[in-house]
Amino acid sequence: MDMLTIQESSQLTGKSEKTIRRLIKHLLKTDKNSDKKIQQIPFPGGFTYRIDKDYLLTQTQSLTQKATQEDTQRLPQDGQEDTQLLKAKDETIAILKTEIDRLHGEIGELLERDKERNILFHKFQDALLLEAPKQRVDTGMLGIQETTKQDVQEGRQSDQSKQHDSDKNRKQKATAERQTVAKPKSKQKRKGLFSWFK
Repeated sequence: MDMLTIQESSQLTGKSEKTIRRLIKHLLKTDKNSDKKIQQIPFPGGFTYRIDKDYLLTQTQSLTQKATQEDTQRLPQDGQEDTQLLKAKDETIAILKTEIDRLHGEIGELLERDKERNILFHKFQDALLLEAPKQRVDTGMLGIQETTKQDVQEGRQSDQSKQHDSDKNRKQKATAERQTVAKPKSKQKRKGLFSWFK
């Protein structure tokens, strides 16, 4: 009986050391004859496994055969699931396309309504703007002309009254100055012999 370490068995089978350890633990639990083919060898700090070479090869071949059988059994089921998924996807895509087409139609209708509203608003705005300036210009210009005439007349009157007031003020000042100048001459006392005759 040729006993292999875990490293040697992984090199022989091409599987990782973790996979070999899992296989050994699985065989110890499930196979009654594994006690003779698998040995636990203690070493400081734990233990390690040794497995018979022929037993290992037979078990790995049986495992690979089981895995391939399971894969072949799963393939048709996976294929059926894939086709069902593809059918479901195609159905949802078709539903989404019809919904998108419907929404495009509604959006087109809304855009047409907006265009019509804009045209109507522009027509109303043009109509209001065309009527409004005429009224403003007609009444406004007349009002401006009337107010300017009144302002001009009032301005002339106020200018005339200001000139009249300023002329009055000048005359009053001139007369006041004359009186102040003339009075001191008349109030001056004459000194001399004949001053008491006055």
